[in-house]
Amino acid sequence: MLALLHALGHVALVLGYQTPSESPQTILQTSGLDVTAPFIFNSLSGLLTQWPNTVHGTGHSIAPGILHPFTLLYHARQDSQLPPPSPEWLAWDPEMSYAIMVSRGGQSHLTTYRTTRPAKIIYLDGMSAAWGSGWLDSQHMFIYGMSKNGSKDISMWDDYGRADKLCEWAKSRDVEGFVRMNAGFEIIWCDFESPSLQLVSHLNITPPGTPERPSSWPRFPGRNLIPMELETETLDDPPDRPPRRGPGGGDPPRRGPGRGGGGPWQPPISDLALTGNLEWVRAASHRAFAPQPHLTLFYSDMVTFYHPSLTSLVRDRFGQPMRSHRLVNISSDDAQKVVSEVDSVLVRRAAGELGTNFDWSTAARSIVEYWGDRISHMHTYLLNASDPSVNTTASLLAIRTLAYTPINPFMQPGITPNASGWDLFFSLPTAFLPNGFVPNTNVTALERCTSQATGFLSQMQMTPQERLLRTSVESVLARLCNDVRQISVSSMLTYPPPVPPVWCHLCTEF
Repeated sequence: MLALLHALGHVALVLGYQTPSESPQTILQTSGLDVTAPFIFNSLSGLLTQWPNTVHGTGHSIAPGILHPFTLLYHARQDSQLPPPSPEWLAWDPEMSYAIMVSRGGQSHLTTYRTTRPAKIIYLDGMSAAWGSGWLDSQHMFIYGMSKNGSKDISMWDDYGRADKLCEWAKSRDVEGFVRMNAGFEIIWCDFESPSLQLVSHLNITPPGTPERPSSWPRFPGRNLIPMELETETLDDPPDRPPRRGPGGGDPPRRGPGRGGGGPWQPPISDLALTGNLEWVRAASHRAFAPQPHLTLFYSDMVTFYHPSLTSLVRDRFGQPMRSHRLVNISSDDAQKVVSEVDSVLVRRAAGELGTNFDWSTAARSIVEYWGDRISHMHTYLLNASDPSVNTTASLLAIRTLAYTPINPFMQPGITPNASGWDLFFSLPTAFLPNGFVPNTNVTALERCTSQATGFLSQMQMTPQERLLRTSVESVLARLCNDVRQISVSSMLTYPPPVPPVWCHLCTEF
């Protein structure tokens, strides 16, 4: 049982923590990727979904993409200015715009836009729209890498400063916005005069019963509690000072659902406004595991801070789970490498060099769906193994089935009834086809398990980013395939069933 616990522990860690590869064969790995492959895979599989990015928090991937035409987007503010000053924010969900604005009291206006054509965007993964430790790292370090004279000293609170710098970079590259996530997805839209954006409606959505907001309401709790109209902007604000402006003036926008009105420094709001945050969370939950729609990312152009060449980041990751990985100690050279790589993929795509068009994100999510719940199921059985009320033999039989099922499509016990578990997975070649042709006779079950979904891409023109993704996906699969095979064989050796099944030859160790 201890051997099984050890083996399963490795499998459970593959998708979230760094562990050294212990596969009997070194399969399709490049220098450094035995450490970074699981993290690249995790970033890939979680793109544009709410929950994986919420768990990890810190973002490490930057992907160009296209915002689809005829997509409805929403912008709320306290004044009626139209168009709003650029840059500003657009939300996919009207609930998000509503909750952010009505919770601040006073008048609220909602403008609805429709995209008229495909619009080039850049996606920053993780909780990149939230204010918190690590959540802003990828965009801060991207901004830092834009100039050799850049600085890492960017205020957490300065959303407009970030937006200005990002949009300044985007202007000459025909990029119209930056997609980020908090509770739901939003876009920093760089130019509201763009022909890509069409006005649909402009409405005063102030909830009935909203009290008149006092003109002297403080701008931010605990900071210079003076009337807003008397407060002026200065250049020497401390770096931890909240932003001076939110949409339409007034308080800075909340970066996540709050509790609504009623607190000592919150404006009075109507009962209908109090429902805003709950409805915002409801809308965000639709994207928990389903990717945000109306947006296509170019996975063949995905740039990652987990690239093995970014050596300045290695020390901070050692022994740390993915959620603890920070980018603040990146070197200037490495930060500039990331910016240069993003530039290169934009130029390459504009020139029509698109890579394989393989759907990398779907491939990664399919791997999670195929392996993830079985690993979780096995883990639950083993966690309960010390409970005296648990039937250990029955648990082990269940574990054996859970381990055998995902690897059986790659083995051929039916034509080699006396083979050991080791031979079935590591040594025996592909089966004879009905017409007697034997393709790739040196391909083993482990190699099929590792590369069946992506191996064919070696014959196609991959981008450098795709080659990194392929190696990462296959490195993760090699570890999964090997470790689950060990669990399968070990479970059969430890507690053979009372009635041997037809595939009992697997009960022979190696």
